[in-house]
Amino acid sequence: IGPYDLCISSNKKNIYLTNVYDNSLFKISMDSMKIEDVLPVGKFPIGVEACGGLIFVISSDSNCVSIIDEESFKNIENISLGEKPIDVVIDKNNEKAYVANGNGYSVDVIDIKKDTLETIKLNKNPIKIQIENNLLYVLSNINNGVLNCSDVSVLDIESNVVKNVISLKGNYNNMVKPVGKEFVYITSQENGYIYKIDLCTFSVSAKKKLDGMPSKILMLGEHLFLISNISKNCIIIFDTKSDKILEYIKVGKEPNGLVMI
Repeated sequence: IGPYDLCISSNKKNIYLTNVYDNSLFKISMDSMKIEDVLPVGKFPIGVEACGGLIFVISSDSNCVSIIDEESFKNIENISLGEKPIDVVIDKNNEKAYVANGNGYSVDVIDIKKDTLETIKLNKNPIKIQIENNLLYVLSNINNGVLNCSDVSVLDIESNVVKNVISLKGNYNNMVKPVGKEFVYITSQENGYIYKIDLCTFSVSAKKKLDGMPSKILMLGEHLFLISNISKNCIIIFDTKSDKILEYIKVGKEPNGLVMI
């Protein structure tokens, strides 16, 4: 069924799991660790987030986001997006959902209270986004047979103006910014490296070979990352303080989504 992405419910009692081959969302009880309910969603549901009693599921092949009521576990609205939505984050302070359109050269902004949609145009395809202090951090790339390059950019979400950008050779698949720090980490499935980018100088300040194909990244405390590796069937524990690998933990085949309970 292709279990892919995970998130915790607003009340911290359930896990929501997208299944990309089954086009469904599972509601899993954290007490019993059993599936309580199943809901059909769009085609290839690649991302899920929950906030304020709502679940947001982005379906890459349907170019839409399904908005689901947590209490009833029913779909209340589908909103059309740009091409191939690939990542979604919720700005809880401003009650907005941001969606990266992986083949649409854009980020869609859904105002949850006003039920409106705004589009931020970009010059590359965004694949990972993160919000902190009214700033949107965006990892974008383009690979069309001629160009093979990526950007890490910082946008002011009030003006939608790009403040800084670093251009890189090659394709990168994920990014995470530790809260309060002036750097981001990006990973590459092409060469299996993790890179540290200084946001003051906008240059690569460190890199480390992870091997395999790093996929999702999850912050664990202040200095640790959990990184799923889909080709090595393991979870990597990575220390950002020393930029070193602490441990490889063997798991099932092609691990992807990670969630902290």
